[in-house]
Amino acid sequence: MTEISDFLLLLAEIVGTAAFSAAGTLTGIQRKLDVFGAFVSGCLTAVGGGFIRDIVLGVTPPSLFVHPMYVTIAAVTSVAVMITDRAVVKRKPDLKFDALINFFDSVGLASFVISGIDTSRYCGFGDNAFLTVFVGVVTGIGGGLLRDSVSGSVAVIMHKQVYATVAIAGAIIYYYPIRLGLRDYYSGIIAFAFIVMVRLLAAHYRWDLPKIDSGE
Repeated sequence: MTEISDFLLLLAEIVGTAAFSAAGTLTGIQRKLDVFGAFVSGCLTAVGGGFIRDIVLGVTPPSLFVHPMYVTIAAVTSVAVMITDRAVVKRKPDLKFDALINFFDSVGLASFVISGIDTSRYCGFGDNAFLTVFVGVVTGIGGGLLRDSVSGSVAVIMHKQVYATVAIAGAIIYYYPIRLGLRDYYSGIIAFAFIVMVRLLAAHYRWDLPKIDSGE
């Protein structure tokens, strides 16, 4: 990979880590977890997807243990969000954070789908389309899946706002143009914009996949 690709991978991982940590912490606060619970929710959301990605790709030990920068970013962001939330809620106790959570979550999802695909390419699996797209998707949704599992909630990807579907589409939009010769940063901009835009529109208009009617 080129120096530009390496820089974009690092940037995507930093942005995704901070955004997912913010979204996970706000989700923990919204679910009325205590300080430690909200902190764990933020950090798990931020690094969980990368942890699963590295296990799938056979990267051991996973990068979060080799490069503690990501855990540090997640921890600092989580604490900052809790402090900010406490200060804001004192002034506006009825303030709702759904829109803010959706924004951070959308940015994190887009960033981590891209970084997951780039990591797969960096590890030499770029020719394996199924594996690379799968790794991109699992990097994007893995942290939220672990967060919801730990908190005992139904995973967002199973029922809310075409979450996993957007991740799959975004991964395909990023991966295949690169295979056809498009520069990765152009493809990255397109995929990033697509994921964020569709996620925000889905949250605003309550777009969901059809649910199965059991007939009861």
